[in-house]
Amino acid sequence: MIEFEWDEQKNSSNQRKHGLSFEEAARVFLDPLCLRQQDRYENGEERWQALGAVK
Repeated sequence: MIEFEWDEQKNSSNQRKHGLSFEEAARVFLDPLCLRQQDRYENGEERWQALGAVK
């Protein structure tokens, strides 16, 4: 199971700039056809890139 944490100020900024919350964006990992790749480790956390449907 994937767990997500994010900074609420950064989430609000992302919603204003891109019209998408982190909660909505995280749904990409539920897409069975999602293409995903681990990108890097940062501050002891895995970082991923993903391409898929959220709606």
